[in-house]
Amino acid sequence: MKKIKKRSRGRNTFVGNSGEHFVMAELLKQGIIAALAPRNSHDFDVLATDGKRSVNIRVKTKSIPSVVWQFTAKKNGNIYENIARGKDFVCLVDLKEVYDNPDYYIVPTQKINNAVKNDFNRWLLKPDRHGKKHDKTKTHRIFGQEEYHQQMLGKIKGNWSILKLKSFR
Repeated sequence: MKKIKKRSRGRNTFVGNSGEHFVMAELLKQGIIAALAPRNSHDFDVLATDGKRSVNIRVKTKSIPSVVWQFTAKKNGNIYENIARGKDFVCLVDLKEVYDNPDYYIVPTQKINNAVKNDFNRWLLKPDRHGKKHDKTKTHRIFGQEEYHQQMLGKIKGNWSILKLKSFR
């Protein structure tokens, strides 16, 4: 029997950090000023500006073998808090294979917050594999496995224009 290699501790930190750097690099490549927030900032990971408009970008990254983005909910069920309307976005980063360019999916934070929260509420209504109720205190959330997730992702892939920032180029 082939032994499955476990992820080494700290690998998730590398995945998350690389996603943030990829987002910042992509924005800079497009002629938009972008900077990483200090580590463990609560409200955003990347600040982007064109000099007139600034937006907060929260980065959520996944890599192979994961097929979904994973979140941890707060006690109130929200994924994100302190959402700045019209200026707050999530960039879902799919790192794919090591030598492939990542895919970026940009969506308003409130929209992803609501989608993940609604998915969890639907999951609570279904019984588990033993016919019992799911545990509503669970904080683990996922996004990306349902067909309607795939449809949503198809519409927002590479949609940097949603940020409404003008390039300096």
